Amino acid sequence: MLIMAILGGALLPLLWGKLSDLYGSHLAYLMLIPSYLLFIYYSIWGYKKKNW
Repeated sequence: MLIMAILGGALLPLLWGKLSDLYGSHLAYLMLIPSYLLFIYYSIWGYKKKNW
């Protein structure tokens, strides 16, 4: 997760800028939805502490 966060912080702003130039900033924000959905999934269901 840490490596994904670092990579996302490095590449997603560049991708957002390119999409913003091509399609406009309002439409470019739609690319953030999958990232937010992944965060929600991991925070609610993805991480469960196991009692071994």
